[in-house]
Amino acid sequence: YRGNDAAPELPTFFGIYRANGDPKKTALAFNLWSDAAAHADQRELVVTDGVRGDLWALAAENLVGDIAVLVSNLDAAPTSYDVSFASATGLDISQYLVRVFEVSDSILGISESVVDPQDIAIGGHTVHLVTLTIPEPSGLALAAFSLLATMVAGRRRRW
Repeated sequence: YRGNDAAPELPTFFGIYRANGDPKKTALAFNLWSDAAAHADQRELVVTDGVRGDLWALAAENLVGDIAVLVSNLDAAPTSYDVSFASATGLDISQYLVRVFEVSDSILGISESVVDPQDIAIGGHTVHLVTLTIPEPSGLALAAFSLLATMVAGRRRRW
């Protein structure tokens, strides 16, 4: 980082911000990396490139069990990829809510979408942060769990 650009019309000058304070794509991609870095434990995932071999990926897990995968397409051509767990983990990817945060030349800022992990499209020179989170239980399931926990706790007190 070397400060802002000298003028807003110079998109490839110094730094990661333009003179007007808007972040460049590099700053946005760094933001995705920073979000991925919040997941401290390395995780083994299988990222299968559907067309080309120009994808790079890092995967990690946080203490809650949420998973982040940072995927970068270094090629100019778009491609697609799949995200899945190695079979030895015993985890089921269908239990996760899968979101993609994207930085590319075709959009301003960072876009967010919910996707199917079996077919994620990525543009050329694009960065994705794929997050896998276990959805919160619905109100009915949470109430049933709470009632069961109360009943079990009540039984323990009587013993």
